[in-house]
Amino acid sequence: CVFLDNTVSMFQEEELRELHGAELPFITESFDGMLQAIRRAALGNAPFQCADIEGTLAERDVGRDMIEREHAAVAQGNEAFEAFSRRWGASEVIEEPKCLEAKLKEDARLARESLRLFLAAKTKPDLEHVMASVLRSFEAKVKTATESVLFKNRGAAGTFNRTLRMRLEREYAAFHGSLQAGGSSEAPREQFVAVYAKFSDLVVEFITGCKGGALAWQSFLKLQENLRLEQAYAREKVLRADLVAGNELPEISGALDAKAVATHFGVKSLPAPEWLVGLEKLEKPPSS
Repeated sequence: CVFLDNTVSMFQEEELRELHGAELPFITESFDGMLQAIRRAALGNAPFQCADIEGTLAERDVGRDMIEREHAAVAQGNEAFEAFSRRWGASEVIEEPKCLEAKLKEDARLARESLRLFLAAKTKPDLEHVMASVLRSFEAKVKTATESVLFKNRGAAGTFNRTLRMRLEREYAAFHGSLQAGGSSEAPREQFVAVYAKFSDLVVEFITGCKGGALAWQSFLKLQENLRLEQAYAREKVLRADLVAGNELPEISGALDAKAVATHFGVKSLPAPEWLVGLEKLEKPPSS
């Protein structure tokens, strides 16, 4: 039963015309529309005893509170992931992969713990399934984001180290080219000694200037291969007279493993990078 206090049903039609004038059709039409809305709501909802109205309202409030807490939990999970993505998505720093992965894992752990504490306060004791779902979603998205950051880091390291390698190769070619063009008054054998020594300088310069730690190793292997080829070419040009005369030519620089590269740093009294020392340890044969 619905009771409505209104002027439309309280007055006669003549009184209503005097009261509302030309607006009466609009008012009566609006009133009919409101009655239909009330009727639809009554038909569309389950009936309840007025004696239990307080209990019904309390249940409604509990349900609304659960919905609001669930929405807050989901929203916080999304915000936690977005904050993680913002911290790492805009980073342009190229790092050694193991170090970067450790940083990502620690950041993800702290973000998850902060999210868990928020969810525990919001979801206990009746929405713990929501907490589990939000945490699973956060972990899955963080895993994908971490893989993306590591992939981007590898790509950036490859681009940087390739550019560095090509610059050093050009520098080596220009160095021995200047000697052949008469830029040095030294004897041919002394010129080749300078070319030979330059190889070591460029090796140290690459290892010192590269980025991404062990990610640079493949670029270094390509660099030393090209430098050795360039050195062999320079030897033939600088020592052409010895070559024609059949004299024995000096050896070119040998291929270097991580241990040999570290030795070049020792000769120059420079500390070898930690990642290079790590590669050197991996190359050591197991003890018998």
